[in-house]
Amino acid sequence: MVNWTKDSRVPAGASFRRHKSIYMEKNARGVSAPVRPARRINNGLFILNGECRQRYLYVDILLVEASRSYCHVYLKDGTRLTVTSPLLALERKLPWQFFARVHQSYLVNLLHVDAFFGTSVVRVGGKLIPVSKPYRKELTEVFNILEDTSKRLDKKEDKE
Repeated sequence: MVNWTKDSRVPAGASFRRHKSIYMEKNARGVSAPVRPARRINNGLFILNGECRQRYLYVDILLVEASRSYCHVYLKDGTRLTVTSPLLALERKLPWQFFARVHQSYLVNLLHVDAFFGTSVVRVGGKLIPVSKPYRKELTEVFNILEDTSKRLDKKEDKE
């Protein structure tokens, strides 16, 4: 007897054997039939470029800038792609582990953030990007930031 999850494609508990690449699913008649899980290659985004859709890896995307109903995708090699899609649609397609909204008009790849200037500007690939107040705390919590301790060290040396 197989216990089924709510998904009904993956058996629950000990009845599921991980070494099997085929799952069992009950069809409309209640008969168990083998089903393969859906495959997903999630390392890039296909963007229409001319007549073909070309894959751009997430690590090559620096940032996305919104411009009304268009978005400009900036790549590491300096190219800029224009996509006819709103920023919110692209934000949902890009993985949240690597990309973060920092402004109403910008998504940045967290792997390419080079510097912070105060709490309101970041540098990504040589371009300065504003950081809006609602996104500041979340953005600074992502990075391991060492506070400036040189002032405290200088004061200790003066006393000696």
